[in-house]
Parts: sequence; C-alpha cells; structure tokens
Amino acid sequence: MIFEPGKEPYTAVLEDSLEHRQALVGGEIECISLPHETVLCCNAAGKWLGLPVNRQLGNDTLHGTFFLYGDTRRAWRIADRRTNRLFPGLLHRATAFRRDL
Repeated sequence: MIFEPGKEPYTAVLEDSLEHRQALVGGEIECISLPHETVLCCNAAGKWLGLPVNRQLGNDTLHGTFFLYGDTRRAWRIADRRTNRLFPGLLHRATAFRRDL
C-alpha cells in the first residue's frame, strides 16, 4: 500500500528496483520493521527536507510518501487486505500510527 500525504492509501505493484522505490518516496529510503512481517519504507530525511506531514509512527511523524510491503508472500496478503485491522488508524490521514501494535 502507498500512503501519500493528504490522500487515501492505495494498493499498487511496485517495480523491483531501488531506483523506482527511491523515486516513490522522493529520496533515500529508510525501512522500519513492523509487526505481522510488514515493512514500512519512507524517505530517510523527509522531516528535515520539509516534506508534507503524512502520519504518526509512535512519537515520531512520517513526512512525505511512504509504502508498506510484506516481508513474505503471506505478509503481502495481510498488508494488502487487512491493514486497517492490523494497524488501526493507518488508513486515516494524519492520525496516530502506533509502532507497538
């Protein structure tokens, strides 16, 4: 799933290249492991570059576009179909997204 600031998240198939994923987040990628074999990838310097606020991650704020992907085939299905249940609030704009879920 892709999360752009100010927009509803959507599902997309990403190219299997670092360059494509860097273009999606607008720079160097930072990956954060989440529960349920899910990984969040965002712009490593989004906050310092002044990218728009997107969502909360614990006590931190994610800036700019980020995406979730599954670490395994099973996790891909989970992230795609049950994101709202597994990560409450993530599907809403600028709401709390807790890492300790």
